[in-house]
Amino acid sequence: MPVNNPVDYWPAIEKHGVLETLKEGLSALHADRGVDGAIIHLFAGVGHLALDLLQIMDGIKNQKKPVLVWIAGLKDEAEYIKRRMESAGWPVFDEIQRLAKVMSALL
Repeated sequence: MPVNNPVDYWPAIEKHGVLETLKEGLSALHADRGVDGAIIHLFAGVGHLALDLLQIMDGIKNQKKPVLVWIAGLKDEAEYIKRRMESAGWPVFDEIQRLAKVMSALL
């Protein structure tokens, strides 16, 4: 991927699976001095599209940078994920514009 583009995890997901790829990728981004913060775009789906984002977030050690989550997808599943994430202290947004304003203010 070009340096200015967002991280594309799909090739690694196909090889290593969603959970391992996102956990390792987010941890690496968080540790990178050139990264000020991270926005996770999550599709809330069912079956093979559902995943436990809290497991992925546990991979971040000594959180010092903002990590915000944008959720889209099936309404009931998105609300369920949002409640779980927020109860664990992770900010979750359903509007990308609001998320961008918050990230901008944090940085």
